[in-house]
Amino acid sequence: MAAKKETAMTAEAFRDWQEGLRIPNHMAARQLGVSTNGPTNYRQNGAGRTVALACSAIEVGLDPWTPEGRAEMRALRHVLEAIRAVAHK
Repeated sequence: MAAKKETAMTAEAFRDWQEGLRIPNHMAARQLGVSTNGPTNYRQNGAGRTVALACSAIEVGLDPWTPEGRAEMRALRHVLEAIRAVAHK
């Protein structure tokens, strides 16, 4: 018997993400690098951590990771940490 897959992003959260970007299923599938049935499945059942992280990256306009972009990613992480620190005060 297969282990149940972890859901890091609820179906409602995935629908909110997709509708917020106003992208149809075929476009969401292409951006996430999944089959065209993937977004339909996520809209019904939620998605795992990998998809949830990809949604976050797409939401903020990040390009796929490359070694050349590492410094930019680290700088963005520090900016995000600073924003979170201010927001949680």
